[in-house]
Amino acid sequence: MFKMAQSLITEIIRIDNQNRALAKVSIVATDVHNASSDGLDLSDEEIYHLRTGLKMDMLRDHLKTYLSESFDYISSDRVKARLKQSENKKNQSMENEVRLGSEADTEDT
Repeated sequence: MFKMAQSLITEIIRIDNQNRALAKVSIVATDVHNASSDGLDLSDEEIYHLRTGLKMDMLRDHLKTYLSESFDYISSDRVKARLKQSENKKNQSMENEVRLGSEADTEDT
């Protein structure tokens, strides 16, 4: 009976430790996201995808070894792809503004 109770308590403690570690990962991911997106001109959708992507990448890495020392936010493929996509949208927007401005100049002459 004692051995069974000891096993049960050990398992409860192990699960609680995992739960706490997972909560830490979530808090760190939120803090990193907030700090890294501060001052950037991102839409709500881009912020959502970057935050979700970061949390998923950190969770994936956490599940490997409870977040290894080698995890790097910037080298995350998901983050790189989203930032590149955001940059491309901004470039297209700027090109459209320039094109519209030059068309307006042509119509004036």
